[in-house]
Amino acid sequence: MKYNIQHVIYRLTILLESVLAIILLAAIAISVVGVVINTDVAGLLNDTLTEASAIHKYLSAVSTIVLCVEFVSMLCTHTVDSVVEVVLMAIARQIVVSHPAALETLLMVLAIGVLFAVRKYLFVDALDSRTNHSHSLLIELYRAIRGEENKLAEERIRERTAEKMARAEAALEQLRAEAALEHEQELRQKAEELAREQVGAEKK
Repeated sequence: MKYNIQHVIYRLTILLESVLAIILLAAIAISVVGVVINTDVAGLLNDTLTEASAIHKYLSAVSTIVLCVEFVSMLCTHTVDSVVEVVLMAIARQIVVSHPAALETLLMVLAIGVLFAVRKYLFVDALDSRTNHSHSLLIELYRAIRGEENKLAEERIRERTAEKMARAEAALEQLRAEAALEHEQELRQKAEELAREQVGAEKK
């Protein structure tokens, strides 16, 4: 019962995350259309590549959209790897778009290096939800197999019960036949005794 409740709650969380992912995808699609419509072609042609340039604004919008796409992927896959990718994308966006100071840039680059190291050397499959999902599938498969085994066991019990009932009916019929035979023999004996008595009476 406890497992069933937990399984239902898990399914509901997956459903809610899927709904949020769909809503976010719709917002991303609208944002892409907005980026295309609001692209300042003249500004891009006359861009002086300053901090407030048109390409800088365009890059900021596009990188935000890409980050949202990665976030949707994280909602759908539920893996540690996808979380690391989202964090990497966020840091990279911060470096490229915000143009932080040298020390901040160095710290962000170090953070990216640490994330790559964690992803390569410290990644634990047991923490990955794909493994947990596989475990959940194995549990469901085990429950299905147990259900089939219970059905087979019930069918075997019914078959055995039917066999026992058939044997009992056969034994009952045999007893009835034996009882009828004994009754017939008793009747014959009584008839013979009566016949003897009549013969004896006639002789007297």
